[in-house]
Amino acid sequence: MYIRVAQVGGFAGIPVELGSVDTATVPAAEAERLERLVRDADFFRLPALAEASEGENIGADVGMRYEITVRDDRRSHTVTLADDAGLAESGGGGLRAILNAVVRRA
Repeated sequence: MYIRVAQVGGFAGIPVELGSVDTATVPAAEAERLERLVRDADFFRLPALAEASEGENIGADVGMRYEITVRDDRRSHTVTLADDAGLAESGGGGLRAILNAVVRRA
């Protein structure tokens, strides 16, 4: 499984890769932990644009956003979320865990 996290948006709109990991190249325990985070978040069933919590704006005017892309043998999926949206406990906690794990690894 390949996981990539990028930060996009802001003034210049230039994507910046914050980290990526291929679970085939890391120790088995770490690979299992990362793959479990993806499974627990039900990542491949999430919408491409993470929904904001009530009162949050996730429209085009939002500055920084994160893109989390996960590829495995059969599929690829990208979820985009605002810097402060989609990271709430209701499902978003899993996105935060994935994001943090990949960025720490970088």
